[in-house]
Amino acid sequence: MTPPVSSAAGSVDSSPEGIPSDPAVAPDSVSSASQLDGPSPRLAATTPIPELNGATSPAAQPRGKMALVIEGGGLRGAFCAGVLAAWDRLAPRPDAIYATSAGAPSAAFMATGQIDVAIRLWETKTHAHHLVSPTHWFKGRPLMDVDKLVNHFRGRLSLDVEQFGNCPTKVFIAVTNCRTATAEYLRLTPGNALDVLTATMALPLAYGRVVNIHGQPYIDGGVVDCIPLERALERGYDHIVVLLTQPAQYRKRRSAVSEVLLRAQYPNYPELPHAFRARWARYNQHVDQIAQLEAAGRIKVIRPESRLPASRMTRDRRKILETIQMGRDCAKRWLDEHPELLR
Repeated sequence: MTPPVSSAAGSVDSSPEGIPSDPAVAPDSVSSASQLDGPSPRLAATTPIPELNGATSPAAQPRGKMALVIEGGGLRGAFCAGVLAAWDRLAPRPDAIYATSAGAPSAAFMATGQIDVAIRLWETKTHAHHLVSPTHWFKGRPLMDVDKLVNHFRGRLSLDVEQFGNCPTKVFIAVTNCRTATAEYLRLTPGNALDVLTATMALPLAYGRVVNIHGQPYIDGGVVDCIPLERALERGYDHIVVLLTQPAQYRKRRSAVSEVLLRAQYPNYPELPHAFRARWARYNQHVDQIAQLEAAGRIKVIRPESRLPASRMTRDRRKILETIQMGRDCAKRWLDEHPELLR
């Protein structure tokens, strides 16, 4: 079965202003639809760990350039929304945010100074029938109605997309190119923001549609890059903070059934099955790399200490609210332990 295609018109901007690029690190290729950062490099088991700037004591110098990296995870993204809500009250906004899938809307609303609006959306528009419901199928809508959610970004709880034209915090969203089965990192602009957010949340099976931006077909960024850390590492920020939605010990397991279903859903894109098969191993490799970088003091990580109340497809409002609050509490404790980032 061929998935429906959502037509979108977006635009793509250049790499982050004021952030040095590492000339030794070049993207594999760049799509004509995305003149930003291009596809993600394939992460090998022996991928070298880039050195970050700021080797001297952070307490003795200004904060320097900082990036946040935000994982997806469906309704577990409520945790990241809570983290960002607390962060926005207690610490300066980052210079750049790299986000994927369910982490992307909260990142966008934070960058425009509207994180309270994002929290309101999480509280009122993601539970029960609002986002995930089998009854959607009887109305010709996907199980996870991403289009309805994004329509709220245009309505009373709107995202001020015009701010992306001069927003101090640059937002880069990971999406998966269906033709190449590689990740691309699209910078949010006034013209493309809602289309890119739709694309990165286009979960296989749950949403099952392809989103076209400038003629390029995209789906959920988490298919290829569930934690978009590599691009941030390449850009040479002084501080990188990674927001995760799973505890440190979590690792994915392969699901052969899911791979079969996913392959059947995208018959026109022969490269995607390879990405689906490698997804679980790629995720575990990312998590292992993050643990290594964290232990070496090269990145910092905010993660839940235990399994979150909200799961990937939660419809229970109480669990979503609890997960938001866990994010708030976790961020407050974490920032108390890292005063160097409060400058």
